[in-house]
Amino acid sequence: MNKKNLYNRGKSFISIIFVIIVVLLIGGGLFFYLSSKKAKVPEKKPEVIQKGQEQITKEKTSEFDLSKCEEIFQPYMKEDCYFNVAKIKQDLSICDKIDSQSSKDSCYANIAVIKQELSICEKIQTQSVKGLCYSRIAEAKQDLSICEEKQIQREWKDDCYSRIAQTKQDLSLCDRIQYQGDENLCYARIAELRQDLSICDQIQDKRKKDFCYSIVGAAKKDLSICDKITQSQDLKDQCYSGVAKAKQDLSICEKIQDQSRKEDCYFGVAVAKQNFTICDKLDSQFLKDGCYSDIAVVKQDISICDRIQNQTGKYYCYSDVAEEKQDYSICDMIQDRDLKILCYSSIAF
Repeated sequence: MNKKNLYNRGKSFISIIFVIIVVLLIGGGLFFYLSSKKAKVPEKKPEVIQKGQEQITKEKTSEFDLSKCEEIFQPYMKEDCYFNVAKIKQDLSICDKIDSQSSKDSCYANIAVIKQELSICEKIQTQSVKGLCYSRIAEAKQDLSICEEKQIQREWKDDCYSRIAQTKQDLSLCDRIQYQGDENLCYARIAELRQDLSICDQIQDKRKKDFCYSIVGAAKKDLSICDKITQSQDLKDQCYSGVAKAKQDLSICEKIQDQSRKEDCYFGVAVAKQNFTICDKLDSQFLKDGCYSDIAVVKQDISICDRIQNQTGKYYCYSDVAEEKQDYSICDMIQDRDLKILCYSSIAF
């Protein structure tokens, strides 16, 4: 599904290119993304789930039967089904049906952040997930006391300070971060938010400074800033890619030397322009299909999904568009039984 939350495990096509670079810049820190996106209420219309010769018709999604998750054969899809329903209902007891401890903890964390309840974080056993749970709630509440009082690992305490610093655009809070690499990144992110290149010049580490230039260049849509990058061709290419996406200018991608980064640039511009014909410039069929999928979701247009060659990928595309539109009738187009049920489970009640 196109779940914009902590652990998106079921979705086939997501834009993951070069995330590794960011992780390396962080110094080995693990990134997850929790979302407090409000569920939209779909229009009332008949819902049909095909299972062999059986048709189960529902008048509204609030009648989704949790036992349908049990009918899913693939274990990870079954867990995704529980995850979806737990998140939408904000029901911790449904998280308890998930076997994997890390996935169960992720489920708790999503609900904790949505409800902004620190007590739910206490149920989490995986320390990294617990730390992020506190950090995200602190960010939402802009409450530094959570960073300081909760017994969490140092890396997540630093993450907590960094998130609040970025929310407040307060450089002084970056100075509370113990690990210098994360402190530099905190400066860089605030520079990006303020579109203030002078903040980058306060960073001593040359590679981190170049990273700062790359993201500020993209934020300001200014190619001249990219030319200030001297330590890394990859970061210069990243800067060109960011500016190309921001300006929706495909020609800028041609300045990129690395082919994989250039393809990422084509991908990003295609999605930014919502122009699926640009996807055809991609060499990899996997990336091409992913490009179609992302544009289909942005435009909420299932006809674009039909350009995807991989059948499972096409079904996931249908499911993502169904979730985005909150239209469970689109789920009926999915022939795979497990994916169809999973599609229904992802739509708001």
